[in-house]
Amino acid sequence: MGSIECGGVLFDLDGVLVDSTPGVTRVWRGWAIEHGYDPTEIVKLAHGRRAIETVQLVAPHLDSAAELVELERRE
Repeated sequence: MGSIECGGVLFDLDGVLVDSTPGVTRVWRGWAIEHGYDPTEIVKLAHGRRAIETVQLVAPHLDSAAELVELERRE
């Protein structure tokens, strides 16, 4: 494997260069269905929120830290 010499690395974390919306939507829809929630509503709630905050909001009875680990694994 070759190497690349560069002066910096650009990370696109806000969706400007790469649109992560389809992947995030897929993960939240699956999570909602598995937990008996309306996937359309969960996706709307999750948009613009940190994942852990969404879990705490809609499912305070769940272990939000464990759910976050699983959501991040799926993404």
